[in-house]
Amino acid sequence: MAIPIKKLLVFGGGTAGWMTAAYFYEQGGYDVMLIESPKFKPFELSAATTPYIKRFLKDIGITNESEWMPACKATYKLGALYDDWNGKGTRWWNGMEADEFYHLYWNKQRSEEGLPVSDFFKSRIYSSHIAMEDSAKWITDKEGKSAYPYQPVKSYGGHPEPWAYHIDTGAFNAFLKDRYKDKINLVITTIDEVNQDDSGITALIDDKGSKYSADLYVDCSGFSSKLIEAVNPEGRVPMSPYLTHDKAVVIEVPYVDVDKEMKPRTLSKALSAGWMWNIGLYDRMVNGYVYTSEYISDEEAKQELLDTTNRMFGDDRLNGVDTRVLNIRTGHHPRPWCKNVIALGVSAGFIEPMEATLLMLVQFSLINIQEVFKETITIDDFNDKYEHTLMDTLDWVSTNYYMSSRQDSEFWRFKSRNENQIRPRMQEWLKSCEKTIVPPKEDILFFPSCWYAKLVGFEMFPEGDGFDDTEGDVLPTYSNSNFKPQNKFKYKEMDELNARTVMNQRRSFDTSVLISQKEYLDRFIYKLC
Repeated sequence: MAIPIKKLLVFGGGTAGWMTAAYFYEQGGYDVMLIESPKFKPFELSAATTPYIKRFLKDIGITNESEWMPACKATYKLGALYDDWNGKGTRWWNGMEADEFYHLYWNKQRSEEGLPVSDFFKSRIYSSHIAMEDSAKWITDKEGKSAYPYQPVKSYGGHPEPWAYHIDTGAFNAFLKDRYKDKINLVITTIDEVNQDDSGITALIDDKGSKYSADLYVDCSGFSSKLIEAVNPEGRVPMSPYLTHDKAVVIEVPYVDVDKEMKPRTLSKALSAGWMWNIGLYDRMVNGYVYTSEYISDEEAKQELLDTTNRMFGDDRLNGVDTRVLNIRTGHHPRPWCKNVIALGVSAGFIEPMEATLLMLVQFSLINIQEVFKETITIDDFNDKYEHTLMDTLDWVSTNYYMSSRQDSEFWRFKSRNENQIRPRMQEWLKSCEKTIVPPKEDILFFPSCWYAKLVGFEMFPEGDGFDDTEGDVLPTYSNSNFKPQNKFKYKEMDELNARTVMNQRRSFDTSVLISQKEYLDRFIYKLC
């Protein structure tokens, strides 16, 4: 027997709000109302996504990229390139391709032959050739056909394609609103009162005295968290001491040579008091610096971002460009579903924008809400799933600071190798990696290949070649298996030979057959030529 929820009230007209309204309208059987403030104006910023966004788009009936990408000024994302995190001049790649099987064989070669870190990425996945060379090429030839033999090992929600997207958040918000504003009950008004009793919220009252009620209230009000904080006495739990960033400064960067500068990756570059992103949208790039104000002033952060960006492009294109400083409120609600209120998006929790998990968490929550309605999981299960996923994101982000060997500023001297800055789960994981490269025990959100890339990127190598005798028969084997792991036999010479054959194919991949992302978008997605 399903939970009898028919009327949903979505409070907030941001991206999380319109994703919620779109999803439940398409699920059918729900009366969806969205209340948006007349003062609300969506941020026209850049946002990175994960491949899971494909499932959300499919769930709302969109399967053709040309149907939505031009409206959202969208480009492609093959992964995240980490610059300067382990010291200036270092670089590593966390890609969407998920190959779990060759890292130990590469590490054996590294220990025997002294291979550079860059070889790990290029010998594991094809997209690293684009990433490590900081190229603007795309993965297709001039005919628009895939030009490298991507081998999907893991599936992102049923979508094994090795890419996600960069989107203009304001344009994506407008796209969803335009698509659904006449299909749901959209009310533009200012809510002054929240009426409640022991069961939760009973009604929202606006400034004209009108009353709005529902079976379930979805709080998408952003950092204000107006509804969830009305019914949940626990309040918002900060992410300290693990995360300290509380500010971000953002600039919009014009293209000069768009064919070379529109790169299919998110850049994450470590700076003196945090890190900056570079995301290329179709019409412009957006750079932002996420920092801890205890270590740098707003003016100093602005100048560091401007100077770094100018150096990246070798010109002075940012002279006179406006900057925006945003406040960041990290933290989360341990029980985002409390009584008859569910917090989604920033209302539920916010880590920081690294690795683009915010919209993915909204999407996961929507799927899990539907599972609760079907009584496949309980409300407690919903809250547990959210908590575990959010903490996995926290662990991923916090270890980037901890694992760094940088000592060139007060911020990095405090963060680097400070065990108070990572949770016990990560302390245990790093201890387990002293003998072999392994992911954390719980594979919650990030694939094992992501954790392998992080270990190699920060040069935290195990003793010897990384083949630990205690692993028993869990090591992958390629003998008589057409290069597919059978996990039946301990490491053998034939396994190494087969693994090296595959890695050499990837090392020698020729990128000259690839076209630029801009050309591909113009010809096949935006259809401008």
